[in-house]
Amino acid sequence: IQFIGTIGNLSFPKADQNDFYHQLKRRIKPLMLLNERKASILTVVQTILFPSVYIVAYCLLLKFGKSLPWFYFSYALMGIMLPLTVLNIVHDALHHSLFKNARLNHFAVYFLDLMGGNSYVWGKRHVHFHHGYTNIPGWDVDLEKKKIFRLSPTDKLRPGHRFQHFYMPFVYLLFTFHWVVF
Repeated sequence: IQFIGTIGNLSFPKADQNDFYHQLKRRIKPLMLLNERKASILTVVQTILFPSVYIVAYCLLLKFGKSLPWFYFSYALMGIMLPLTVLNIVHDALHHSLFKNARLNHFAVYFLDLMGGNSYVWGKRHVHFHHGYTNIPGWDVDLEKKKIFRLSPTDKLRPGHRFQHFYMPFVYLLFTFHWVVF
């Protein structure tokens, strides 16, 4: 990584056919082709299952939301299904790798809009500001500093972070609320 100018723009050296990225692609391609059928079946199942469970949880919330146990159950289920859908369906569709058909990928990205997000904003943010600067502290927006968890060695270490592997699954249950509000 090189810093250019006084603004601090990043630039990356030109890719060489022998660099890590190209070597990795050459080694992974045969494995991907070997598991292509299994991956295709799994993709179809999760593309149908995850949004369906989210919609069922939403309907349960609307129908039985006055009952506190049903409210918490439905909301927790939505909280689990939102990141599963976004990370397994919308993310891959955004990168045009969920389906071979470009129109299906374009359609699948709209699951995010149905779940209260904004596919246009998330697409720009994710593709340009995450993949453009993946895992570079201060540049990758997915590494933005949060006090409740630590994603990078450059984040300030707080006493509670040593337990984040215990509490983060429960924090993810509030993911839907965070997504819509913030």
